[in-house]
Amino acid sequence: MVLLLITACRKENTPSIIHSTPPPPPNTPVITSFKPASGNVNTLVTIMGANFNTIAAGDTVKFNGAPAAVQSATDSTLTVLAPSAGTNGAITVITGKGKATGPAFIYEPDVYIVGTVFNHTFLPYYGKTERCFI
Repeated sequence: MVLLLITACRKENTPSIIHSTPPPPPNTPVITSFKPASGNVNTLVTIMGANFNTIAAGDTVKFNGAPAAVQSATDSTLTVLAPSAGTNGAITVITGKGKATGPAFIYEPDVYIVGTVFNHTFLPYYGKTERCFI
């Protein structure tokens, strides 16, 4: 007695590989916000997010490419000084696990008006100048 078994397969037209953007590696730093959004040189800026290095020296922060001094660090908050070499642009945080780019920090200009200052009787204080911020 001979038993004959015949089977067949049908090819489907669906792709077997789905192309998508891979998820970021675990513990990659993330910037969710920072405050203030603008300021002068040496403004204390607080960066909020996740996965920062808890040792300040382990976090590199840049203001549009200019390195900033990290004052304190936790997993979710960095406190930095806006660098004098910084210009308007994105804040980035780099740790050993990756890089995060946040929104732009805007530098506010210092405006000085130098001139003669008069007292309330409109007599000039000769030789004295004052700084005014507008």
